[in-house]
Amino acid sequence: MRHFIKLPILLFYIVFQFCQPQPNVQNDKNITFKIFSRAVEQYQAYNYEDALDYINKAIDANNRIASYHELKGDILTKQGKLEEAIKEYESAKSLRSFYPEVYVKSAENYFKMGDFNMAIRNFKKAIAQRPEQANILIMLAECNIQQNELNLAKNILSDYIQQTKKQEKTAARQYYILFAKIKFEEEDFYKVVSLVEIAQKTEPLNRNETVFYIRSLIEISRHEKAYRLATKEFKNVLHASDIHFIRGLYYFHQNNFKDAKTQLSLSIKSKTTLYEAYSVLSKIYLFEGNSIKAEEVMKQGEPFSAQRLINFGLGY
Repeated sequence: MRHFIKLPILLFYIVFQFCQPQPNVQNDKNITFKIFSRAVEQYQAYNYEDALDYINKAIDANNRIASYHELKGDILTKQGKLEEAIKEYESAKSLRSFYPEVYVKSAENYFKMGDFNMAIRNFKKAIAQRPEQANILIMLAECNIQQNELNLAKNILSDYIQQTKKQEKTAARQYYILFAKIKFEEEDFYKVVSLVEIAQKTEPLNRNETVFYIRSLIEISRHEKAYRLATKEFKNVLHASDIHFIRGLYYFHQNNFKDAKTQLSLSIKSKTTLYEAYSVLSKIYLFEGNSIKAEEVMKQGEPFSAQRLINFGLGY
């Protein structure tokens, strides 16, 4: 009998539940999208903390939307939280198979972190999904330059040029800068100068480009031009330590070791991270017979010995 007593109660419960107003799924979607829209607004207004609060709420409400994770990755990237951003980009990619722009964003963050292998992997996936995007090849070439894979980088840049010709587009400024970096590593300094001067016609040189350009001018004995550029035309682009370094090299190549020593010492005093400033000053001390001071200077420069001049001032 007890089973028969429970049956009406069970039926009542089912009917009661059925008659209750059901959640409005469409309305929930609209609310979540409004929250996402607010996150976009705050992101575009550079209010990254507020944008993060809104996007977190949107993801809490629905974590199956790839663009929500992409936006959170963008916000975290702006905040400098690159590893966290990459995790969000991974979530976005897991929800959408075709996502070349997010592969590029992941690659760019890996590049900033100095993880060039992972940057290359993500750039390659982006290219596989969108082969017509020639600019991705430029970024892939840069990664290979960082890995010192110069021949591979040259081949990629060759592919880039072929694509731009097919698309009837002009080569990007960065193409000339990257080839200049390759030529600098190969010690073809005349070619470096000509390539940088082509790039300069499109846009003024930044600090990094200026340093390896002027350094190349010194290598091909255009000392007066190098000195003039460092002390006048590019004075506002370079740091004081850079100018002292270039002046020091100028005097060193003039066999004016006294003034070279003064300028290189000032560069080091200004906390230059250019290893050559230390190595050249050390040479001068050795010429003077002061091996103790020469060794002391080399020890000061040791933390910067692995830095490549093509990267000077770039932060990676």
